[in-house]
Amino acid sequence: MPAAPTVRSRRSRRAYALRGGLLAAALLALPACYTVAPTATSRLTPGVRMTVDVSDQGRVALRERVGPEIRRLGGTYVGESNGEIEMRVTDVTDLNGTRTNWSGETIRLTGEQVKDLYERKFSRGRTAVAVGLVTAGLVAWIASRGLFGFGGDEGGVGGDGSGQGQQ
Repeated sequence: MPAAPTVRSRRSRRAYALRGGLLAAALLALPACYTVAPTATSRLTPGVRMTVDVSDQGRVALRERVGPEIRRLGGTYVGESNGEIEMRVTDVTDLNGTRTNWSGETIRLTGEQVKDLYERKFSRGRTAVAVGLVTAGLVAWIASRGLFGFGGDEGGVGGDGSGQGQQ
C-alpha cells in the first residue's frame, strides 16, 4: 500500500503549481505590453523592433531568399541606405498565417517590396492593464486552490489526519 502524501510533499506540489501559474501568466501577458503602430523609416532608429508587410513585388523578389508566399517580416531595424531598408529578421509569417522563427539574418528591402511598415512600441497603459488582470487572476487562482494554506486540506483540525484536535 503506497504511503499517504506528507504535508511537505503537498506543499512542494503547491509551490511548483504556483511557480507554473506565475510563469504561464507572465508569458500570456507579455504580448499585451506592446502595440504595433504604422511608421515611416525616417522615424526609426537602429535597434527598434519593426514589422514589414511585404508587397506582391516583395514576395516575388524575396521568394528565393525567404520562401514563397511571404506576408510579413518581423525583426530589428538596422538602417537605410540607397533607398533600401536593412533589417535583421527574427520571424517570417506566410499568407496562411504560419510563423517561422529566424535567427537575425540581414535582409534588404526596396520601397516597392514594402507594403506597410510598423514599429513595435512599449505601451505603459496596456502593461498596467495586463499586470492588473494577471494579478487578479492569480489571486483568484491561488485562493481557489488554497495554495497559502487557506482552505487547503491539511488533514483535519488536528493536522494528523484524524480530524481531532490535540487533547
